Amino acid sequence: MKPKLPESSFIKPPYEVKGTPKEARASFYELAKDKIKYLTEEEFVELNQDMLYNKTLSSPAMNIVNVESLQKGNNLEKWVDYLEITINKDAFKINKKDYSDLMPFVLEHEIWETWLKAKKGVASTLDRGKKHILAHRRAFLLAEQQGLGDKFLEWAKLIAPYNTEHIKQCEYALRVARKQLKKSPWKKNKK
Repeated sequence: MKPKLPESSFIKPPYEVKGTPKEARASFYELAKDKIKYLTEEEFVELNQDMLYNKTLSSPAMNIVNVESLQKGNNLEKWVDYLEITINKDAFKINKKDYSDLMPFVLEHEIWETWLKAKKGVASTLDRGKKHILAHRRAFLLAEQQGLGDKFLEWAKLIAPYNTEHIKQCEYALRVARKQLKKSPWKKNKK
């Protein structure tokens, strides 16, 4: 059973992942940015209840990407038939505090996760959990570069206070981001 997707999610003709890795990623990001929908909580729940199998929501954002592979000789080509990225813009106001400045990092998480599903190479063969952790690390790295790592972690804990696995993954992602930035050669040259 395929999820019931809005017509706007379908890509006609299907998008082909091609070019150098850098070109393919840039092209995919442009496609993904056009597929983002900013929804109210009510709209988010309604749309995603139609699309989810288990009928439960535990995230302020969601992506669905369908990657079909077509064999052409010895060359495996990747095609994206539909793509949907939704974000609950109401999830960024908690206890009268505005966290909307963190929305780009949540979107980066969703786009990065869809990229890992669609791209050619080893990353596309990783299981869903590993792709999710890599997307956390990417989002926390960008947040920490902007000086928002602690605020991003605070928000991540508030949206899922009882999900200890989620909290551990976010804390780990922030620690890794800080280590990466500490070791970064451009940071040393900047001083």
